[in-house]
Amino acid sequence: MLSLFSIAETPLALDVPMDPEVLARVSGFDRIGALRPSHILEVKALSYLADQEDSAAMESLGVVLRESIARRVHLWLGLVDVATVDHIQEVLGDACQVAGPARPVPENWKLRLPAAKSVVPLAVSPQAFLHHCLQEGSGLRGFALHNLEGMDTARVPGRGMEVLRKGGVKVRERSLAFRLAHSPVMWAYILVMLYSVCRALPVAFIPHFHGNIWVLWALDVLGAIPYTWGVIAMFTAKKALVRVLALAVALITFIAPYVYFWSHGHHYPFQVNLVIAGFIASAVGFEVVRYLRERRVRARVSQG
Repeated sequence: MLSLFSIAETPLALDVPMDPEVLARVSGFDRIGALRPSHILEVKALSYLADQEDSAAMESLGVVLRESIARRVHLWLGLVDVATVDHIQEVLGDACQVAGPARPVPENWKLRLPAAKSVVPLAVSPQAFLHHCLQEGSGLRGFALHNLEGMDTARVPGRGMEVLRKGGVKVRERSLAFRLAHSPVMWAYILVMLYSVCRALPVAFIPHFHGNIWVLWALDVLGAIPYTWGVIAMFTAKKALVRVLALAVALITFIAPYVYFWSHGHHYPFQVNLVIAGFIASAVGFEVVRYLRERRVRARVSQG
């Protein structure tokens, strides 16, 4: 259940083991448990890129690139013949990384890769590939301009728009406000902020609270950003000192509003303490579930 709607459920992840660290690095996600199927595409053209660099495979790759940039796809996955890896990496540049060990061709791939004796999974960042294509001297600038011309940028983030503009790609421009309205990240932040605001406002109607509602609100809302960093870093940072610091930041920013609430009020009714305890328990439970999901997804992906 913990791995439902994750990268662990993609067909390629079920066929071959992959390195979670490579997948996280290439996708740009701190937690691969947060990678949803909508963030990932299995790209068939990668398997044939070495044989058909200038024909059908590149045409297919161009279609996939356009779709990926327009839809905010963060990761391409593909299975390729070991003998073709060097050539494919020459074409795709640093955007492409080997994501797992070499192994015999899986049963589900023998018809698609009949000449291969051993295969490896590849992970590709479509954003990094776009940047590689638009660099001077890459040899793929015309390929990118041809395939991205007229693309709708409603869901393209600001960094992606900058790359497109600098590269001279003629796209259908959308205003910043329009793109933000179509950004799932922006709506996620809005929901978090609304939750924080709504959690603090009811305190103003509790006569037993004698503190400043604006101070409580600031501790709640402004603390959300360092709290999020702390939760991510304490599980993903490579240095032990950074993980310890992240744990401290997460704990301090999490309990600060509650410490202020209880230190500036007395004799709260039982139901008030019950609601606050519910907020704390739900937040802790949510992070525990996310931690368990991350471990489960990493284990499933590593096993194949």
